[in-house]
Parts: sequence; C-alpha cells; structure tokens
Amino acid sequence: MSGTTPTYGFPYPTASDTPAGHTQIQSLATAIEAKFITTDAALTANTAPLARGKVGEVAGSTNTGVTGTETVIFSCTFTAVAGRRYKFTADFTYYQATGGAPMGDTMYQKIRVIAGSTPTATGGTVIRGKTPNCSRDALFLVEPGTLVGTWVAPSSGTYAASFTARMLSTTGGIYGDADASWTLLVEDVGL
Repeated sequence: MSGTTPTYGFPYPTASDTPAGHTQIQSLATAIEAKFITTDAALTANTAPLARGKVGEVAGSTNTGVTGTETVIFSCTFTAVAGRRYKFTADFTYYQATGGAPMGDTMYQKIRVIAGSTPTATGGTVIRGKTPNCSRDALFLVEPGTLVGTWVAPSSGTYAASFTARMLSTTGGIYGDADASWTLLVEDVGL
C-alpha cells in the first residue's frame, strides 16, 4: 500500500494500488496492533507506581466480646502483587464493661496479614499494634480506636488481613450499633 497516515504511519490503499482487500486490511490491522502494544507498555510503565485504591474491606455494626485470648475480631481477604505497598486502616470503638485498676482496662490490638485466605489471631505479620489503657474507673467506658499501618507484599497472591484483640481482663469488646460501625480497609498505595 502506498499511502500512510501522517501521525502514526498506518497504511492505506491509494488509487494506484492493485486491489487486494484482505492483505490491505491485514496490513492495517497489524500496524494498529503494534501501536496498541507500544501504548500499553508505556501506560503500564507510567501507572505501575501509582496507587490503585481499595482492594479489600469489611465493615459491621455488631458487638463482639474480647477475652483474654488473642482473637480475630474482623477480617477480609485481598489479592496482593509482589513489591507493592498496601495500607491497612482499622477503625472501631472498644469498650470496657467494668472499672477497676487501670491495668484492668487494657486492650491489646493488632492488624495482621498472612498468606492465604484464612485469617490468623497469632501468626502472620503484625502490621501495626497498640495497647491503649484508659486508666479510669468506669462501669461502661466506650472509646474510639484506629490502627493504621503499611506493608509491602513479599509475593503475589491471596492474603488475609485481620484485626485481632485481647483484653488484659475479660471485660470488654468491640462495640457496634447503628451509629457505631467498625471497619477494616485495605488499599494499594503504589510502589
């Protein structure tokens, strides 16, 4: 074919070309595909470092008791890509049902990640943990809590993220109702 487009050089037949529809269309299709391949590679290279947003989430509004044993309170699964960074945000309200000595009001909280789709209360990688101590006497104390942490995926695949907790005493839990929901959000934040 003797004609080409000015910008991308896609071939097209002109009046001087011998008619050969199938080969002329094939030449055009091949040129377009080559341009798509080049463009796709450039887009992938330019967007790979960018954040991809939410990849997993769980939310609820039920009360969950927390005992003296580390327990998965809520969890979700997500698909990770090796080398990418993920951000985990657990937002919740916790309660102590009785007062007493300050140390009696301590709740140990963690965000954990483990390969596979089964959440864990004691294994995996601890992304973030904290041990709030309200240090007050109260019959029913409710306080907001948030844990945020990041992690780089060591390999691609399915992972389970979990929020785990345990009480120093066995008089508390994660609080939920219509106005107080809890959530665990997993976000791909890029390279």
